[in-house]
Amino acid sequence: MAKYDITGSIQMRILKNGKKKYDVHYRYWDVAEGKRKTAVKGGFDRKGEAQVFLDELKMKSKATAGVVKTEKTVADVADEWFFTEVEGKLRKNTCNWYRVNKDNHIIPHLGSFKIQDVTVAALQELYDLKQQEGLSEASVYYIHRTLKQIYKFALKKHYVIDNLASSPELRLKRPKKKKLPIISAEEIQKLVQNCGENEFDLKLAIALAGFMGLRRGEVLGLRWSAIDEKNKTLGVIEQKTKYDTANTTSELKTDSSHRILPIPDVIWELICQQKERLEQLAAFYSKEYDFANGFVCCLLSEQAFGNSFTPAYFSKKFSEIVKRQGIKAIRFHDLRHSYASWLIHRKVPVPTVSRLLGHASPDITLKIYAHVINTAYLQECEEINNYLNAISAQGGEKEIRDRKTSG
Repeated sequence: MAKYDITGSIQMRILKNGKKKYDVHYRYWDVAEGKRKTAVKGGFDRKGEAQVFLDELKMKSKATAGVVKTEKTVADVADEWFFTEVEGKLRKNTCNWYRVNKDNHIIPHLGSFKIQDVTVAALQELYDLKQQEGLSEASVYYIHRTLKQIYKFALKKHYVIDNLASSPELRLKRPKKKKLPIISAEEIQKLVQNCGENEFDLKLAIALAGFMGLRRGEVLGLRWSAIDEKNKTLGVIEQKTKYDTANTTSELKTDSSHRILPIPDVIWELICQQKERLEQLAAFYSKEYDFANGFVCCLLSEQAFGNSFTPAYFSKKFSEIVKRQGIKAIRFHDLRHSYASWLIHRKVPVPTVSRLLGHASPDITLKIYAHVINTAYLQECEEINNYLNAISAQGGEKEIRDRKTSG
């Protein structure tokens, strides 16, 4: 018999009140101490429940057979996971997201624990603490997701026998889906038209998000080389992230994010205006501008002429425009949501909406815009109801006329 195998038996005992209880007596191998121990789990009402418990222990013992005794701490394993599985292999945004959760939340609380000594209670304590510190449900949930990845790696390396972060005993709220803030196409048009003279550099950017559904990074990463003047199409092929240097860009998040979009006339007019504006300013400043490969939406001041926006600065400028125009508080990304909502209410098929937005699949579109789709569905049902009522009313009037004629 292998030293890791669990042996056990089920024993019945009768309480003073005459009720039967079943206890599981078993021996197991303690990986941390390197020796066999004896334990009892009592209080089962039925023998079958006790048998299920014993069977689960035996299954776990098989997993334990592959576990190696290690002194590694949670900090050791978390860092090993990050440098092996994350850094240099995932997108910069994702790497930074994992790094923040690891360094700012997980390691300060659990880092000194040996990975094989951590309990579900310790994880729960971390989540409770973070909620008490004022972190949102979403932020705590992202910490949880990071821990699941760390434990998944620890399982692969045989440091642990199971993924504690997947325990059903954990009390963790999934972040509630917020209702997407949206504005109408008319409001977006006013937002574009009311951009002041010194806000011309954002005018086209707002239209690209509100009338074509581009993400912020896609708007800021758009180059003239991606615009096909002959066919009036626009290629979404790169993006600008907060980790890119002055005039560099990054790859798009997924293959499906790459797309060729037809340019609406209202956008084409703004593109032509932008190009004319750049030509005038280049001449006025006596500066060069790369009209073949330069950024379409760029800074227009003399000092930074032609340079790309940083995402943070761009969002700040957009918020100033929204506030000045008295529009309800929205993020730049909400223009994209508004565009998608408008398409859905116009009864554009979901697969088409998904392709225009660059989603990996229509399922993602359905998940994100479920509320909007349900609202549109209810409106369609109301239209059907009104139509049927109209037919019924017409039929009733015809029947009355027929009776009068026959009478």
